[in-house]
Amino acid sequence: METAVERSSDRLSLLTASGETLLERYKDYSIDYVTGLITLAKPLWPRDEQNNPVSLKVEFAPAEANRDSLAYGVGVGYEGDSFKVSAGAMSAGRGLELGAQAGYTSDDFSVTVGYNTRLADGKMQDSRYTLQAAGSLGALESQAQLSYSNNQLSGNGRLAYNLPTNGSMALEHHGNLSSQGVSNNRTDLLYEQHLGQFGVGAGLGYGWERAVLNGVVRGLYKSDNFDVSLTHAQPFSQAEQARSDVNASYQIDENLKLNGNLGYAWGNDLTGSLGLEQRLGDANLSLNYQLPTASGAGNRARFGVDVPLALSDTLSLNVNAGYEYNFNVGASQVALGTALRYQQDNLAASLGAEAALSAQGTKFSVRSGIAGQLSPDQNISADVNYQLAPSLTGRANLAYALKMQRLTLLTYHSLVNAKDNNILKGELAPTYYLQNDLQIRPSLAYRINFDDSLANLYQVSLGAVYYFDLAFSNILSSLSIGAHVFYVWQPGTGQSALGSSIELSAQIIDNLWLTLGYSFSGLPGANAMSQGGLYFGVNMMGSGQY
Repeated sequence: METAVERSSDRLSLLTASGETLLERYKDYSIDYVTGLITLAKPLWPRDEQNNPVSLKVEFAPAEANRDSLAYGVGVGYEGDSFKVSAGAMSAGRGLELGAQAGYTSDDFSVTVGYNTRLADGKMQDSRYTLQAAGSLGALESQAQLSYSNNQLSGNGRLAYNLPTNGSMALEHHGNLSSQGVSNNRTDLLYEQHLGQFGVGAGLGYGWERAVLNGVVRGLYKSDNFDVSLTHAQPFSQAEQARSDVNASYQIDENLKLNGNLGYAWGNDLTGSLGLEQRLGDANLSLNYQLPTASGAGNRARFGVDVPLALSDTLSLNVNAGYEYNFNVGASQVALGTALRYQQDNLAASLGAEAALSAQGTKFSVRSGIAGQLSPDQNISADVNYQLAPSLTGRANLAYALKMQRLTLLTYHSLVNAKDNNILKGELAPTYYLQNDLQIRPSLAYRINFDDSLANLYQVSLGAVYYFDLAFSNILSSLSIGAHVFYVWQPGTGQSALGSSIELSAQIIDNLWLTLGYSFSGLPGANAMSQGGLYFGVNMMGSGQY
């Protein structure tokens, strides 16, 4: 993707056989909104260890071509020891985007629910509900990755309640995901009875795509080294197909495990796969073969290896590789990756490379990074992430922080290389404490587009923040009010504008600050504060000052 993206309108999801997983910005990926360049935290393999397809779904609102376009939003969030919640709203030219997420985590249970929708023409559109849960809570066990959108329920999930009679009631959902969408969704309500190593189950299932009710029966066997389950779904309609699924695993020894599954839609294709998982020293190996079907699908093999090596107390190496061969067309693809990591108390560094070779071409990328303390008052971080083939794209970042008794300094610089969109941008933002309750905040920001000189932009600003002592208050620990004046200049277009912003920050509890501000901007600037409109922030700070 090499197009400008509206800020915070991006939503990335990983589609696998087990469901759809929403990726977290700045944790699972990063994005440059000017170029649309996305960088994943981990390599994305086209298939998983069981030969199921893996794909990435990217949703975003394109930035308006008019450089005077305005986008604004508001968001709030809180994270405690076991609970976190966030909500936000944004206007980015496609209507009002609304979203909320809440999560709870304990020693044996975690759950996260989310909701996203778009309000346009007075109607809710593209509404989406998500649920991720895992763990146990007393007699309740759960494991789920579910989403509901556009009348489609997708993913896999199981919620079971263990009864005193050595039985359980389970609610399950099964959905097959592909790059074209969701198919064969079925939700089952089952009663399972465990009889020593054996188990039986029966219940009802509902097929969503064809609105079919099924009777479901299941048989289970579990021993120390062998697990097998047989599930049969019989529709209450002669026009529909019955389906049987077998899943089995056999622990050959402590380092070798055999997995297999078969699925048969009666009167149609038999599908399945066989796999081996081998632990050899520090290495993890997997071999999987997808059985051929009557329709010509399947008949492919995949081999993968992952080797984590601890070279010393501070140095580690990880090597991974994957090979896939499609016997139907005689095509193969290879993926290789390696990462070297160095870790000390005050310094962490990494260097890695990934390559993918197939009939469609060769991709090769490198990434490296370093972060740590130069001294107790100085921190620095730098990273480089580039695809070298088939084309040169990527980004390099440098950030530095200095904290002295009355002076702090934050600066970052980023170089983004994309097709016909090569940009250098950065900001220098010192803060000077005139006294304990008054700060002066000048800053200099820039954005240079090497392929479009009309887009070059420079910004200078000056601000002041005053802190009020609220020791007498039982509600707020501290309160601050700030004002900023900034000048934005685009020499290529001859445009310039003088803008200002005001903001109010409140310390609700220790280390939690809420900020509400408004920016008056005739020309969108180089950072969020000067984009124009209302902005709202939640800050979890380690010190008592914002």
